[in-house]
Amino acid sequence: MNDYLCANWQGLLQMVVYLVARGYYYHMVVAYPEKKRGKWLEIDKKMIATYKCAKSKYQRARMKKRGEARLMFLRWESVAVVLHTDGALSEEMSRAGFVDIRERYAKILVSEAVAFFVYIDRSRRQATARLTRESYLWLKEEIGETCLKGRVYEIRSIVERLNGFPSWHGVVVQKVDLAKFAVKRARENHKRLSYRDLKIGTKRKACKVFSE
Repeated sequence: MNDYLCANWQGLLQMVVYLVARGYYYHMVVAYPEKKRGKWLEIDKKMIATYKCAKSKYQRARMKKRGEARLMFLRWESVAVVLHTDGALSEEMSRAGFVDIRERYAKILVSEAVAFFVYIDRSRRQATARLTRESYLWLKEEIGETCLKGRVYEIRSIVERLNGFPSWHGVVVQKVDLAKFAVKRARENHKRLSYRDLKIGTKRKACKVFSE
């Protein structure tokens, strides 16, 4: 049973944030090569065996009591993520290249243009996500071009398309900033647009995580 395969990128992002919030601070993101798509399931098996991720919740509970690190493996398309908690690790896994999310974010690439950072917001003391700087600037440029050449309904459409991104706190802040930028640029180009005309979703809805 492939209970680690995520149904969509939103599910992968949701699960990574969920696990980070529960102490899975150490992460490693791996990109599978497209040319080996036919062997991705075989690669999964090797990853799960290498990092000993095939554990039930009861086994994980016992590992926690013994002071051992618990590991989780997730994948959506070519993006695979391994996470683990604090605790004892074998010498081999200690050298595996995990990064502490409290020191450096986890980058989740969902398309050629869009990627997210999963991180811990220190001011709110919560695990959350936001668009990477590159993705944010790409969207800002696209919105700016639409404000220059498009009609008001097209500007509204491209801004409200941002509601397709899950409303994690970091993403909401970015959506609001982009909406305000759109209003400013539209007015500079003599187009009547108010922030009140835009529907910006701020409530995050839980989505299906796993394919099975």
